[in-house]
Amino acid sequence: MAYFRVNVEVGHLGSGRSMTLTRHIRARDAVDAYRAAKFIPRVKRVNAVEPVENLEDLALGLLNDVKPVWFFPRTATEIVILLIRVAFELAGAPLQEERPAQVKL
Repeated sequence: MAYFRVNVEVGHLGSGRSMTLTRHIRARDAVDAYRAAKFIPRVKRVNAVEPVENLEDLALGLLNDVKPVWFFPRTATEIVILLIRVAFELAGAPLQEERPAQVKL
């Protein structure tokens, strides 16, 4: 998995109006990051996808993502989870993700 900086146009500012914001996404490749960015709430268009090489730049970018124009708790939670992953990677300790057991009904 890699980290990508995605420039997106968000809407709901009036007829034909939008503003460009930068979001940071964790994905397998640039195409996967593009597809994931299209499902971010309020996104009209994805303008650019570029890889983030430096984890320190990624952490600063994620901190800027915490201050969105419209605040939604789900988005903030996803950003905090990404910040925790970046902190573990900066420390050199791999974060093992545990998936909950699926319950069959």
